[in-house]
Parts: sequence; structure tokens; C-alpha cells
Amino acid sequence: PEGSSVCSPCSAGYYIDTAGSGNCTACSPGKFSSSGSSICTVCAPGKIQSEAGQSSCIDCVKGRYADNLAMTSCTTCSVGKVSINSGSTSCTQCSPGRYSTSPTQCAACPIGEFQLNNGKGDCDACPPGKYNDNNAAKTCTLCPVGTYTSTAGMNSCMKCAGGYYANNMGMSTCMPCSKGTYSTGGSIICTSCPSGKYASTEGMSY
Repeated sequence: PEGSSVCSPCSAGYYIDTAGSGNCTACSPGKFSSSGSSICTVCAPGKIQSEAGQSSCIDCVKGRYADNLAMTSCTTCSVGKVSINSGSTSCTQCSPGRYSTSPTQCAACPIGEFQLNNGKGDCDACPPGKYNDNNAAKTCTLCPVGTYTSTAGMNSCMKCAGGYYANNMGMSTCMPCSKGTYSTGGSIICTSCPSGKYASTEGMSY
């Protein structure tokens, strides 16, 4: 005011950078100041200030980040990435075998599924002919010979039924034994019928 006997400091959140000036100026968003400041200080990465005239900056909450100086808002981690601490300057990719369930958490892929890559928001089902019986898998396993899976997302393989066989790993279906041959369950080959016996159709079991 006019006729002052003393000079008063600017309040926190305001500054004055010119000697002899009669007014303090509010720090702009993305900046702050303490009482009696001649300049405003920019918010550090990981912190923001969305309003003018403030005395401090605010940490970004978990799941959000600020990667630059003087930020006025935090950014939510994209799918496949997380930040588990407040005040983050970046997000971290979920590792292979895991996926993001939220901006704050990576979870293990369930059995029957896998994820080979970093930074994914979901897992892939094991394709037919493969299976996975562990959590957090990066790959799926080929079904052993004599077994198969015909659908995706399986946690085990099934034995071929009698009269059928699977002579290769990773089979999605079993093949029928030809006429004159037979097999028992889980076979990798078919066997010729012994003397005195026959199999008149495909897919015969003993």
C-alpha cells in the first residue's frame, strides 16, 4: 500500500523480480515459490502443479508419471506399463510372462496362456498342439507324441484314444489307424493286426 513504513515479502506462491515494484505476481501452473521469492521454481519431473500461485508441487500418484520439468498434469501409464511408486518420472514395462491389469500392477499370465514380449496388456492362449501348466509362462510347450490338444488355452494334453495315434510333437488332432492296424490309447504308431484277426475300418482299437 501507499505510505508503507516497511516492505513486505511476497506470499508463498507469488514472486516479485523487479526492485521497487508494488505488486507480487502469481507463479504460473507448473511452478511454485516460497514466501519472499524473487523467482518461481519449476516443478521437478515426477511432480506437477495445475494451479497458479502455489507454494509446492504435488507428486504424481501411482500409475501416473511426469517426465519433464514444469508439468501441469500427470500422464497415465499406457497399457502394458506400470508405475508402482508415487512421484514417478516414467512407467516400467511388464516383463515377458506378465501383463498389466491396471496402471499400477503387472500380473502373471495364467496357466494355458503365455506372453513372449515386454509391455503387453494381455496374454495369448497357447495354440492347439501346445499347452502350458505354469503361471507367468513366456512360451508354450509342444504336446508330446501320443497326445494332442484341439483347442487353445489348454494346461495339459490329452492322450490319443484307442484306434488313433500321434507320431509327432505338437499335434492338434490324432490320426486314425488305417485298415488292418490298431492302437491302444496314447499311441505314437499303429500296429498290424496279428494273424487270425482283422480291422475292417479305420480307427480301430485292440
